[in-house]
Amino acid sequence: MNKNLAIACIAVAIASFAVFSTTLRHEFVNWDDDVYVTANPRIHPLSVENVGWFFSNSYFYAYIPVTMLSHAIDFSVWGPNPQGHHLTNIILHSLDTVWLLILGVMLMGMMKGRKSGLETSQADPKLSFSPILVGMSIAALLFSLHPLRTESVAWVSDRKDLLCMFFLIPSILAYFHFTQTKGTTSGNRWYLLSFLLFVTAVISKSIAVTLPVILVLFDWLLRSEGKLRGQIVMFLKEKIPFLAVSVAITLFSLTFSPNGKTSYVVSHLQGIEQWLFPFSSLIFYLEKTFVPIDLAPLYPSVSIWWMWFGLLIVVAITLWCFLLARRKKPGVAVAWMSYIVLLVPTVVGLSSGMQPVADRYSYISTAGLYILAGAAFSGIWESAGRRSRVLFLSGSLAVCVLLAALSMHQSAYWKSSETLWSSVIDRFPVKPEYGDAYINLGTAYADHQQYDDAQHAFEKALEVDPGNADAFYNLGYISYVQDHLERAVEMFEKATRLDPTSARSFYNLAIAYSTLGQDDKALPAMQQSARLGYKNAQDALKSRGFNWEK
Repeated sequence: MNKNLAIACIAVAIASFAVFSTTLRHEFVNWDDDVYVTANPRIHPLSVENVGWFFSNSYFYAYIPVTMLSHAIDFSVWGPNPQGHHLTNIILHSLDTVWLLILGVMLMGMMKGRKSGLETSQADPKLSFSPILVGMSIAALLFSLHPLRTESVAWVSDRKDLLCMFFLIPSILAYFHFTQTKGTTSGNRWYLLSFLLFVTAVISKSIAVTLPVILVLFDWLLRSEGKLRGQIVMFLKEKIPFLAVSVAITLFSLTFSPNGKTSYVVSHLQGIEQWLFPFSSLIFYLEKTFVPIDLAPLYPSVSIWWMWFGLLIVVAITLWCFLLARRKKPGVAVAWMSYIVLLVPTVVGLSSGMQPVADRYSYISTAGLYILAGAAFSGIWESAGRRSRVLFLSGSLAVCVLLAALSMHQSAYWKSSETLWSSVIDRFPVKPEYGDAYINLGTAYADHQQYDDAQHAFEKALEVDPGNADAFYNLGYISYVQDHLERAVEMFEKATRLDPTSARSFYNLAIAYSTLGQDDKALPAMQQSARLGYKNAQDALKSRGFNWEK
Protein backbone atom coordinates (compact mmCIF):
# COMPACT_ATOMS: atom_id res chain seq x y z
CA MET A 1 0.00 0.00 0.00
CA ASN A 2 1.23 3.49 -0.86
CA LYS A 3 2.67 5.29 2.16
CA ASN A 4 0.43 8.35 1.78
CA LEU A 5 -2.63 6.13 1.43
CA ALA A 6 -1.64 4.24 4.59
CA ILE A 7 -1.34 7.53 6.50
CA ALA A 8 -4.76 8.63 5.25
CA CYS A 9 -6.30 5.30 6.28
CA ILE A 10 -4.87 5.58 9.78
CA ALA A 11 -6.08 9.17 10.08
CA VAL A 12 -9.69 8.47 9.08
CA ALA A 13 -9.79 5.37 11.30
CA ILE A 14 -8.59 7.35 14.32
CA ALA A 15 -11.12 10.12 13.64
CA SER A 16 -13.93 7.57 13.34
CA PHE A 17 -12.94 5.80 16.55
CA ALA A 18 -12.53 9.04 18.49
CA VAL A 19 -15.94 10.44 17.58
CA PHE A 20 -17.86 7.28 18.47
CA SER A 21 -15.73 6.31 21.47
CA THR A 22 -18.32 8.04 23.68
CA THR A 23 -20.58 5.02 23.11
CA LEU A 24 -18.19 2.87 25.16
CA ARG A 25 -20.03 4.19 28.22
CA HIS A 26 -23.43 3.24 26.86
CA GLU A 27 -25.73 0.49 28.05
CA PHE A 28 -27.67 -2.02 26.00
CA VAL A 29 -31.06 -0.69 24.93
CA ASN A 30 -34.37 -2.52 25.03
CA TRP A 31 -34.74 -2.41 21.27
CA ASP A 32 -33.58 -5.81 19.97
CA ASP A 33 -30.42 -5.83 22.12
CA ASP A 34 -32.21 -8.37 24.32
CA VAL A 35 -33.20 -10.42 21.27
CA TYR A 36 -29.71 -10.47 19.78
CA VAL A 37 -27.52 -10.38 22.88
CA THR A 38 -28.65 -10.16 26.49
CA ALA A 39 -31.57 -12.62 26.34
CA ASN A 40 -30.45 -14.69 23.38
CA PRO A 41 -29.86 -18.27 24.59
CA ARG A 42 -28.21 -19.18 21.28
CA ILE A 43 -25.14 -16.97 21.70
CA HIS A 44 -24.07 -18.19 25.10
CA PRO A 45 -22.35 -20.44 25.60
CA LEU A 46 -20.28 -20.34 22.42
CA SER A 47 -20.56 -23.99 21.44
CA VAL A 48 -20.30 -26.13 18.32
CA GLU A 49 -24.01 -26.88 18.65
CA ASN A 50 -24.99 -23.22 18.71
CA VAL A 51 -22.64 -22.30 15.86
CA GLY A 52 -24.17 -25.09 13.79
CA TRP A 53 -27.62 -23.75 14.65
CA PHE A 54 -26.64 -20.28 13.39
CA PHE A 55 -25.85 -21.68 9.95
CA SER A 56 -28.89 -23.93 9.68
CA ASN A 57 -31.60 -21.58 10.91
CA SER A 58 -32.86 -18.06 10.46
CA TYR A 59 -33.17 -15.84 13.49
CA PHE A 60 -35.55 -12.96 14.08
CA TYR A 61 -36.76 -12.77 10.45
CA ALA A 62 -33.26 -13.01 8.94
CA TYR A 63 -30.56 -15.50 8.00
CA ILE A 64 -27.46 -13.88 9.54
CA PRO A 65 -25.18 -16.61 10.92
CA VAL A 66 -22.00 -14.51 10.72
CA THR A 67 -23.64 -11.71 12.69
CA MET A 68 -24.90 -14.20 15.27
CA LEU A 69 -21.41 -15.70 15.53
CA SER A 70 -20.00 -12.20 16.08
CA HIS A 71 -22.38 -11.59 18.98
CA ALA A 72 -21.55 -15.02 20.41
CA ILE A 73 -17.82 -14.32 20.29
CA ASP A 74 -18.34 -10.95 21.95
CA PHE A 75 -20.42 -12.51 24.70
CA SER A 76 -17.83 -15.21 25.30
CA VAL A 77 -15.19 -12.49 25.78
CA TRP A 78 -17.13 -9.68 27.45
CA GLY A 79 -20.16 -11.41 28.89
CA PRO A 80 -23.07 -9.03 29.57
CA ASN A 81 -20.74 -6.01 29.83
CA PRO A 82 -21.95 -3.69 27.04
CA GLN A 83 -18.61 -1.89 26.73
CA GLY A 84 -16.96 -4.70 24.78
CA HIS A 85 -19.92 -5.07 22.43
CA HIS A 86 -19.86 -1.34 21.68
CA LEU A 87 -16.09 -1.51 21.17
CA THR A 88 -16.54 -4.11 18.42
CA ASN A 89 -19.04 -1.86 16.65
CA ILE A 90 -16.69 1.12 16.78
CA ILE A 91 -13.75 -0.89 15.45
CA LEU A 92 -15.85 -2.31 12.61
CA HIS A 93 -17.08 1.15 11.66
CA SER A 94 -13.54 2.54 11.66
CA LEU A 95 -12.38 -0.29 9.41
CA ASP A 96 -15.39 0.17 7.12
CA THR A 97 -14.33 3.77 6.66
CA VAL A 98 -10.83 2.63 5.69
CA TRP A 99 -12.27 0.17 3.17
CA LEU A 100 -14.40 2.93 1.65
CA LEU A 101 -11.34 5.15 1.27
CA ILE A 102 -9.32 2.36 -0.38
CA LEU A 103 -12.20 1.51 -2.72
CA GLY A 104 -12.54 5.14 -3.78
CA VAL A 105 -8.80 5.54 -4.41
CA MET A 106 -8.59 2.27 -6.33
CA LEU A 107 -11.66 3.03 -8.42
CA MET A 108 -10.43 6.52 -9.28
CA GLY A 109 -6.97 5.18 -10.13
CA MET A 110 -8.51 2.67 -12.52
CA MET A 111 -10.75 5.33 -14.04
CA LYS A 112 -7.78 7.64 -14.53
CA GLY A 113 -5.90 4.86 -16.30
CA ARG A 114 -8.84 4.25 -18.59
CA LYS A 115 -9.19 7.94 -19.47
CA SER A 116 -5.49 8.01 -20.30
CA GLY A 117 -6.11 5.41 -22.97
CA LEU A 118 -4.77 2.46 -20.94
CA GLU A 119 -6.52 -0.85 -20.65
CA THR A 120 -8.08 -1.43 -17.23
CA SER A 121 -5.60 -4.20 -16.55
CA GLN A 122 -2.75 -1.74 -17.05
CA ALA A 123 -4.08 0.86 -14.59
CA ASP A 124 -2.30 0.71 -11.26
CA PRO A 125 -4.93 0.48 -8.48
CA LYS A 126 -2.35 1.70 -5.95
CA LEU A 127 -1.80 5.02 -7.71
CA SER A 128 -1.88 7.71 -5.07
CA PHE A 129 -2.53 10.85 -7.07
CA SER A 130 -2.65 13.65 -4.55
CA PRO A 131 -6.02 15.02 -5.71
CA ILE A 132 -7.56 11.54 -5.57
CA LEU A 133 -6.24 10.86 -2.09
CA VAL A 134 -7.34 14.24 -0.73
CA GLY A 135 -10.79 14.03 -2.29
CA MET A 136 -11.46 10.46 -1.18
CA SER A 137 -10.11 11.10 2.32
CA ILE A 138 -12.56 13.97 2.75
CA ALA A 139 -15.40 11.83 1.39
CA ALA A 140 -14.51 8.95 3.74
CA LEU A 141 -14.49 11.33 6.72
CA LEU A 142 -17.84 12.79 5.73
CA PHE A 143 -19.28 9.29 5.51
CA SER A 144 -17.78 8.15 8.78
CA LEU A 145 -18.59 11.19 10.91
CA HIS A 146 -22.10 11.81 9.58
CA PRO A 147 -24.82 11.49 12.26
CA LEU A 148 -26.73 9.07 10.01
CA ARG A 149 -24.03 6.54 10.98
CA THR A 150 -24.90 6.87 14.67
CA GLU A 151 -27.68 4.31 14.71
CA SER A 152 -25.48 1.64 13.12
CA VAL A 153 -22.53 2.29 15.45
CA ALA A 154 -24.20 3.16 18.76
CA TRP A 155 -26.80 0.40 18.53
CA VAL A 156 -25.28 -3.00 19.25
CA SER A 157 -28.09 -4.78 17.39
CA ASP A 158 -27.15 -3.18 14.08
CA ARG A 159 -23.90 -5.12 13.98
CA LYS A 160 -25.14 -6.74 10.77
CA ASP A 161 -24.74 -3.56 8.70
CA LEU A 162 -21.21 -3.03 9.96
CA LEU A 163 -20.20 -6.63 9.28
CA CYS A 164 -21.85 -6.71 5.88
CA MET A 165 -19.92 -3.66 4.68
CA PHE A 166 -16.73 -4.99 6.29
CA PHE A 167 -16.85 -8.01 3.94
CA LEU A 168 -18.66 -6.48 0.98
CA ILE A 169 -16.13 -3.79 0.05
CA PRO A 170 -13.13 -6.17 0.19
CA SER A 171 -15.13 -8.50 -2.07
CA ILE A 172 -15.39 -5.67 -4.61
CA LEU A 173 -11.70 -4.84 -4.24
CA ALA A 174 -10.75 -8.48 -4.80
CA TYR A 175 -13.01 -8.55 -7.87
CA PHE A 176 -11.18 -5.51 -9.27
CA HIS A 177 -7.88 -7.35 -8.79
CA PHE A 178 -9.40 -10.32 -10.62
CA THR A 179 -10.32 -8.14 -13.61
CA GLN A 180 -6.71 -6.96 -13.81
CA THR A 181 -5.17 -10.45 -13.60
CA LYS A 182 -7.81 -12.42 -15.47
CA GLY A 183 -6.61 -15.67 -17.04
CA THR A 184 -3.79 -16.21 -14.56
CA THR A 185 -3.46 -18.30 -11.42
CA SER A 186 -3.40 -15.09 -9.41
CA GLY A 187 -6.60 -13.97 -11.12
CA ASN A 188 -8.37 -17.19 -10.17
CA ARG A 189 -7.33 -16.71 -6.57
CA TRP A 190 -8.63 -13.16 -6.53
CA TYR A 191 -11.93 -14.35 -8.00
CA LEU A 192 -12.27 -17.05 -5.35
CA LEU A 193 -11.43 -14.59 -2.60
CA SER A 194 -14.01 -12.13 -3.94
CA PHE A 195 -16.64 -14.87 -4.02
CA LEU A 196 -15.91 -16.09 -0.47
CA LEU A 197 -16.00 -12.54 0.91
CA PHE A 198 -19.29 -11.98 -0.91
CA VAL A 199 -20.83 -15.10 0.66
CA THR A 200 -19.66 -13.95 4.09
CA ALA A 201 -21.20 -10.52 3.50
CA VAL A 202 -24.51 -12.07 2.42
CA ILE A 203 -24.79 -14.17 5.56
CA SER A 204 -23.94 -11.10 7.64
CA LYS A 205 -26.88 -9.22 6.14
CA SER A 206 -28.88 -10.24 3.11
CA ILE A 207 -28.70 -6.78 1.48
CA ALA A 208 -25.39 -8.00 0.02
CA VAL A 209 -27.32 -10.21 -2.43
CA THR A 210 -27.45 -7.13 -4.66
CA LEU A 211 -23.68 -7.29 -5.31
CA PRO A 212 -23.95 -9.00 -8.73
CA VAL A 213 -25.90 -5.98 -10.00
CA ILE A 214 -23.34 -3.62 -8.48
CA LEU A 215 -20.52 -5.50 -10.23
CA VAL A 216 -22.32 -5.18 -13.56
CA LEU A 217 -22.54 -1.43 -12.96
CA PHE A 218 -18.79 -1.32 -12.28
CA ASP A 219 -18.16 -3.23 -15.51
CA TRP A 220 -20.06 -0.51 -17.34
CA LEU A 221 -18.10 2.20 -15.55
CA LEU A 222 -14.62 0.74 -16.00
CA ARG A 223 -14.77 -0.48 -19.57
CA SER A 224 -15.17 1.39 -22.80
CA GLU A 225 -18.55 1.03 -24.50
CA GLY A 226 -17.16 -0.98 -27.40
CA LYS A 227 -15.28 -3.44 -25.21
CA LEU A 228 -18.26 -3.91 -22.93
CA ARG A 229 -20.49 -4.76 -25.88
CA GLY A 230 -17.95 -7.15 -27.31
CA GLN A 231 -17.46 -9.09 -24.08
CA ILE A 232 -20.82 -8.69 -22.36
CA VAL A 233 -21.49 -12.45 -22.34
CA MET A 234 -18.18 -13.10 -20.57
CA PHE A 235 -18.84 -10.34 -18.05
CA LEU A 236 -22.26 -11.78 -17.24
CA LYS A 237 -20.86 -15.32 -16.90
CA GLU A 238 -18.41 -14.07 -14.28
CA LYS A 239 -21.39 -13.04 -12.15
CA ILE A 240 -23.24 -16.38 -12.33
CA PRO A 241 -21.76 -17.88 -9.10
CA PHE A 242 -22.52 -14.63 -7.26
CA LEU A 243 -26.05 -14.55 -8.65
CA ALA A 244 -26.65 -18.19 -7.74
CA VAL A 245 -25.71 -17.49 -4.12
CA SER A 246 -27.92 -14.40 -4.08
CA VAL A 247 -30.94 -16.36 -5.30
CA ALA A 248 -30.28 -19.28 -2.95
CA ILE A 249 -29.83 -17.12 0.14
CA THR A 250 -32.90 -15.05 -0.71
CA LEU A 251 -35.08 -18.15 -1.12
CA PHE A 252 -33.62 -19.70 2.03
CA SER A 253 -34.32 -16.57 4.05
CA LEU A 254 -37.90 -16.36 2.78
CA THR A 255 -38.49 -20.03 3.53
CA PHE A 256 -37.20 -20.00 7.08
CA SER A 257 -38.24 -16.51 8.16
CA PRO A 258 -41.70 -16.14 9.69
CA ASN A 259 -43.98 -13.31 8.66
CA GLY A 260 -43.09 -10.16 10.51
CA LYS A 261 -45.30 -7.51 11.98
CA THR A 262 -46.15 -4.84 9.44
CA SER A 263 -45.03 -1.35 10.36
CA TYR A 264 -47.73 1.07 11.48
CA VAL A 265 -46.63 3.50 8.77
CA VAL A 266 -47.01 0.89 6.03
CA SER A 267 -50.15 -0.80 7.31
CA HIS A 268 -52.07 2.48 7.15
CA LEU A 269 -51.19 3.26 3.53
CA GLN A 270 -53.97 2.90 0.99
CA GLY A 271 -54.34 2.97 -2.78
CA ILE A 272 -51.84 5.14 -4.61
CA GLU A 273 -49.93 5.79 -1.36
CA GLN A 274 -48.63 2.21 -1.36
CA TRP A 275 -47.06 2.81 -4.79
CA LEU A 276 -45.72 6.28 -4.02
CA PHE A 277 -44.27 5.64 -0.58
CA PRO A 278 -41.07 3.89 -1.83
CA PHE A 279 -40.14 7.06 -3.76
CA SER A 280 -40.38 9.18 -0.61
CA SER A 281 -38.17 6.57 1.09
CA LEU A 282 -35.54 6.93 -1.63
CA ILE A 283 -35.23 10.68 -1.13
CA PHE A 284 -35.43 10.42 2.66
CA TYR A 285 -31.71 9.57 2.96
CA LEU A 286 -30.72 12.30 0.53
CA GLU A 287 -32.60 14.82 2.63
CA LYS A 288 -31.06 13.57 5.89
CA THR A 289 -27.59 13.49 4.33
CA PHE A 290 -27.73 17.19 3.49
CA VAL A 291 -29.85 18.23 6.50
CA PRO A 292 -28.99 15.78 9.32
CA ILE A 293 -31.44 17.02 11.95
CA ASP A 294 -34.29 15.37 13.84
CA LEU A 295 -32.75 11.91 13.46
CA ALA A 296 -34.58 9.20 15.39
CA PRO A 297 -35.02 5.43 15.64
CA LEU A 298 -38.66 5.79 14.56
CA TYR A 299 -40.17 8.08 11.94
CA PRO A 300 -43.80 9.01 11.26
CA SER A 301 -45.69 8.67 8.00
CA VAL A 302 -45.41 11.42 5.40
CA SER A 303 -48.08 13.27 3.48
CA ILE A 304 -49.25 12.25 0.02
CA TRP A 305 -47.73 15.46 -1.33
CA TRP A 306 -44.29 14.50 -0.04
CA MET A 307 -44.69 11.12 -1.76
CA TRP A 308 -45.47 12.84 -5.07
CA PHE A 309 -42.48 15.11 -4.53
CA GLY A 310 -40.34 12.01 -3.95
CA LEU A 311 -41.49 10.56 -7.27
CA LEU A 312 -40.66 13.82 -9.03
CA ILE A 313 -37.16 14.00 -7.53
CA VAL A 314 -36.35 10.36 -8.28
CA VAL A 315 -37.51 10.69 -11.89
CA ALA A 316 -35.59 13.95 -12.33
CA ILE A 317 -32.32 12.54 -10.95
CA THR A 318 -32.70 9.37 -13.02
CA LEU A 319 -33.25 11.35 -16.25
CA TRP A 320 -30.24 13.55 -15.45
CA CYS A 321 -28.09 10.45 -14.91
CA PHE A 322 -29.32 9.00 -18.21
CA LEU A 323 -28.36 12.18 -20.07
CA LEU A 324 -24.90 12.18 -18.48
CA ALA A 325 -24.44 8.52 -19.39
CA ARG A 326 -25.37 9.30 -22.99
CA ARG A 327 -22.53 11.82 -22.96
CA LYS A 328 -20.19 9.05 -21.78
CA LYS A 329 -20.16 10.25 -18.18
CA PRO A 330 -21.59 7.16 -16.44
CA GLY A 331 -20.11 7.80 -12.99
CA VAL A 332 -23.12 9.68 -11.62
CA ALA A 333 -25.51 7.07 -13.04
CA VAL A 334 -23.54 4.21 -11.48
CA ALA A 335 -23.54 5.89 -8.05
CA TRP A 336 -27.27 6.67 -8.27
CA MET A 337 -28.24 3.20 -9.49
CA SER A 338 -26.12 1.50 -6.83
CA TYR A 339 -27.90 3.63 -4.23
CA ILE A 340 -31.29 2.53 -5.55
CA VAL A 341 -30.29 -1.13 -5.88
CA LEU A 342 -29.01 -1.27 -2.29
CA LEU A 343 -32.24 0.31 -1.00
CA VAL A 344 -34.70 -1.69 -3.09
CA PRO A 345 -35.09 -4.51 -0.49
CA THR A 346 -36.09 -1.98 2.16
CA VAL A 347 -38.36 0.24 0.05
CA VAL A 348 -40.32 -2.53 -1.69
CA GLY A 349 -40.08 -5.39 0.83
CA LEU A 350 -42.38 -3.62 3.26
CA SER A 351 -44.52 -6.61 4.17
CA SER A 352 -41.57 -8.21 5.96
CA GLY A 353 -42.19 -5.99 8.96
CA MET A 354 -39.04 -3.91 8.52
CA GLN A 355 -39.27 -0.23 9.27
CA PRO A 356 -40.04 1.60 6.01
CA VAL A 357 -37.24 4.11 6.68
CA ALA A 358 -34.40 4.02 9.21
CA ASP A 359 -31.04 5.74 9.57
CA ARG A 360 -29.23 2.40 9.43
CA TYR A 361 -30.44 1.71 5.89
CA SER A 362 -28.18 4.52 4.70
CA TYR A 363 -25.02 2.82 5.97
CA ILE A 364 -24.25 0.66 2.93
CA SER A 365 -26.57 2.23 0.36
CA THR A 366 -24.95 5.69 0.38
CA ALA A 367 -21.36 4.44 0.03
CA GLY A 368 -21.41 4.95 -3.74
CA LEU A 369 -22.70 8.50 -3.34
CA TYR A 370 -19.77 9.34 -1.05
CA ILE A 371 -17.31 7.90 -3.58
CA LEU A 372 -18.96 10.09 -6.21
CA ALA A 373 -18.52 13.06 -3.88
CA GLY A 374 -14.87 12.09 -3.42
CA ALA A 375 -14.41 12.14 -7.19
CA ALA A 376 -15.91 15.63 -7.31
CA PHE A 377 -13.66 16.78 -4.47
CA SER A 378 -10.66 15.36 -6.32
CA GLY A 379 -11.56 17.39 -9.38
CA ILE A 380 -11.95 20.56 -7.33
CA TRP A 381 -8.58 20.01 -5.63
CA GLU A 382 -6.81 19.30 -8.90
CA SER A 383 -8.09 22.41 -10.65
CA ALA A 384 -7.85 24.80 -7.69
CA GLY A 385 -5.01 27.17 -6.97
CA ARG A 386 -3.11 27.23 -3.71
CA ARG A 387 -5.39 29.75 -1.99
CA SER A 388 -8.52 27.98 -3.19
CA ARG A 389 -7.16 24.69 -1.92
CA VAL A 390 -6.62 26.17 1.54
CA LEU A 391 -10.18 27.50 1.57
CA PHE A 392 -11.58 24.21 0.29
CA LEU A 393 -9.66 22.15 2.83
CA SER A 394 -10.60 24.50 5.67
CA GLY A 395 -14.25 24.37 4.69
CA SER A 396 -14.19 20.59 4.40
CA LEU A 397 -12.60 20.18 7.82
CA ALA A 398 -15.14 22.59 9.32
CA VAL A 399 -17.98 20.48 7.92
CA CYS A 400 -16.32 17.33 9.31
CA VAL A 401 -16.06 18.93 12.76
CA LEU A 402 -19.71 19.98 12.60
CA LEU A 403 -20.79 16.48 11.61
CA ALA A 404 -18.66 14.98 14.38
CA ALA A 405 -20.33 17.25 16.93
CA LEU A 406 -23.77 16.29 15.64
CA SER A 407 -22.86 12.60 15.79
CA MET A 408 -21.66 12.83 19.38
CA HIS A 409 -24.87 14.68 20.28
CA GLN A 410 -26.95 12.03 18.50
CA SER A 411 -24.97 9.24 20.16
CA ALA A 412 -25.90 10.60 23.59
CA TYR A 413 -29.53 9.69 22.92
CA TRP A 414 -28.46 6.03 22.69
CA LYS A 415 -26.86 5.96 26.15
CA SER A 416 -29.71 3.93 27.67
CA SER A 417 -33.25 2.83 26.95
CA GLU A 418 -34.63 5.73 28.96
CA THR A 419 -32.59 8.39 27.14
CA LEU A 420 -33.35 6.84 23.74
CA TRP A 421 -37.13 6.69 24.02
CA SER A 422 -37.47 9.85 26.08
CA SER A 423 -35.67 11.69 23.30
CA VAL A 424 -38.18 10.43 20.73
CA ILE A 425 -41.16 11.38 22.87
CA ASP A 426 -39.76 14.78 23.84
CA ARG A 427 -38.61 15.84 20.37
CA PHE A 428 -41.44 14.66 18.14
CA PRO A 429 -45.20 15.27 17.98
CA VAL A 430 -47.57 12.76 19.54
CA LYS A 431 -48.56 10.38 16.74
CA PRO A 432 -49.69 6.74 16.53
CA GLU A 433 -46.39 5.91 14.82
CA TYR A 434 -44.62 6.55 18.12
CA GLY A 435 -46.66 4.03 20.11
CA ASP A 436 -43.67 1.70 20.29
CA ALA A 437 -41.54 4.51 21.73
CA TYR A 438 -43.93 4.86 24.68
CA ILE A 439 -44.05 1.08 25.14
CA ASN A 440 -40.26 0.76 25.11
CA LEU A 441 -39.92 3.65 27.55
CA GLY A 442 -42.49 2.05 29.83
CA THR A 443 -40.64 -1.27 29.65
CA ALA A 444 -37.40 0.47 30.63
CA TYR A 445 -39.14 2.02 33.64
CA ALA A 446 -40.66 -1.35 34.59
CA ASP A 447 -37.24 -3.00 34.45
CA HIS A 448 -36.12 -0.51 37.11
CA GLN A 449 -39.34 -1.09 39.10
CA GLN A 450 -40.56 2.45 38.40
CA TYR A 451 -44.09 1.16 37.97
CA ASP A 452 -45.94 4.47 38.15
CA ASP A 453 -43.81 5.92 35.37
CA ALA A 454 -44.19 2.69 33.40
CA GLN A 455 -47.97 2.75 33.72
CA HIS A 456 -48.08 6.36 32.53
CA ALA A 457 -45.99 5.48 29.46
CA PHE A 458 -48.16 2.49 28.57
CA GLU A 459 -51.34 4.50 28.99
CA LYS A 460 -49.86 7.19 26.76
CA ALA A 461 -49.20 4.53 24.13
CA LEU A 462 -52.91 3.66 24.21
CA GLU A 463 -53.83 7.32 23.83
CA VAL A 464 -51.91 7.58 20.56
CA ASP A 465 -52.77 4.03 19.40
CA PRO A 466 -55.87 2.58 21.16
CA GLY A 467 -55.50 -0.75 19.37
CA ASN A 468 -51.98 -1.47 20.59
CA ALA A 469 -52.06 -4.98 22.05
CA ASP A 470 -48.52 -4.67 23.45
CA ALA A 471 -49.59 -1.70 25.58
CA PHE A 472 -52.42 -3.73 27.16
CA TYR A 473 -50.06 -6.66 27.71
CA ASN A 474 -47.55 -4.49 29.54
CA LEU A 475 -50.24 -2.83 31.62
CA GLY A 476 -51.34 -6.33 32.58
CA TYR A 477 -47.79 -7.25 33.55
CA ILE A 478 -47.17 -4.28 35.86
CA SER A 479 -50.66 -4.69 37.34
CA TYR A 480 -49.85 -8.32 38.15
CA VAL A 481 -46.49 -7.58 39.80
CA GLN A 482 -48.23 -4.96 41.94
CA ASP A 483 -50.92 -7.49 42.97
CA HIS A 484 -53.69 -5.70 41.09
CA LEU A 485 -54.91 -9.04 39.80
CA GLU A 486 -58.36 -8.07 38.53
CA ARG A 487 -56.87 -5.24 36.49
CA ALA A 488 -54.15 -7.60 35.22
CA VAL A 489 -56.82 -10.03 33.97
CA GLU A 490 -58.69 -7.18 32.29
CA MET A 491 -55.57 -5.96 30.50
CA PHE A 492 -54.44 -9.44 29.40
CA GLU A 493 -57.92 -10.20 28.08
CA LYS A 494 -57.88 -7.04 25.98
CA ALA A 495 -54.42 -7.94 24.70
CA THR A 496 -55.59 -11.40 23.57
CA ARG A 497 -58.65 -9.96 21.85
CA LEU A 498 -56.57 -7.44 19.93
CA ASP A 499 -53.85 -9.98 19.10
CA PRO A 500 -55.16 -13.58 19.18
CA THR A 501 -51.69 -14.82 18.13
CA SER A 502 -49.90 -13.50 21.23
CA ALA A 503 -48.87 -16.65 23.08
CA ARG A 504 -47.33 -14.74 25.98
CA SER A 505 -50.56 -12.79 26.55
CA PHE A 506 -52.55 -16.05 26.89
CA TYR A 507 -49.84 -17.48 29.14
CA ASN A 508 -49.83 -14.53 31.52
CA LEU A 509 -53.63 -14.40 31.43
CA ALA A 510 -53.64 -18.03 32.55
CA ILE A 511 -51.23 -17.23 35.39
CA ALA A 512 -53.41 -14.31 36.51
CA TYR A 513 -56.56 -16.49 36.40
CA SER A 514 -54.81 -19.19 38.40
CA THR A 515 -53.61 -16.70 41.03
CA LEU A 516 -57.21 -15.57 41.45
CA GLY A 517 -58.28 -19.21 41.86
CA GLN A 518 -60.13 -19.26 38.54
CA ASP A 519 -58.63 -22.53 37.28
CA ASP A 520 -61.57 -23.20 34.98
CA LYS A 521 -60.50 -20.14 32.96
CA ALA A 522 -56.77 -20.62 33.46
CA LEU A 523 -56.61 -24.02 31.74
CA PRO A 524 -58.12 -22.94 28.37
CA ALA A 525 -55.85 -19.86 28.29
CA MET A 526 -52.79 -21.97 29.04
CA GLN A 527 -53.76 -24.48 26.36
CA GLN A 528 -54.17 -21.73 23.80
CA SER A 529 -50.74 -20.37 24.67
CA ALA A 530 -49.29 -23.85 24.21
CA ARG A 531 -51.03 -24.24 20.83
CA LEU A 532 -49.41 -21.01 19.74
CA GLY A 533 -46.03 -22.55 20.50
CA TYR A 534 -45.16 -20.97 23.87
CA LYS A 535 -42.71 -23.42 25.42
CA ASN A 536 -43.33 -22.36 29.04
CA ALA A 537 -47.03 -23.12 28.57
CA GLN A 538 -46.31 -26.47 26.93
CA ASP A 539 -43.93 -27.46 29.74
CA ALA A 540 -46.44 -26.40 32.40
CA LEU A 541 -49.24 -28.47 30.85
CA LYS A 542 -46.99 -31.44 30.20
CA SER A 543 -45.84 -31.53 33.83
CA ARG A 544 -49.49 -31.71 34.95
CA GLY A 545 -50.53 -34.26 32.35
CA PHE A 546 -52.77 -31.92 30.37
CA ASN A 547 -53.07 -31.95 26.57
CA TRP A 548 -53.05 -28.81 24.46
CA GLU A 549 -53.49 -30.27 20.99
CA LYS A 550 -56.65 -29.33 19.15
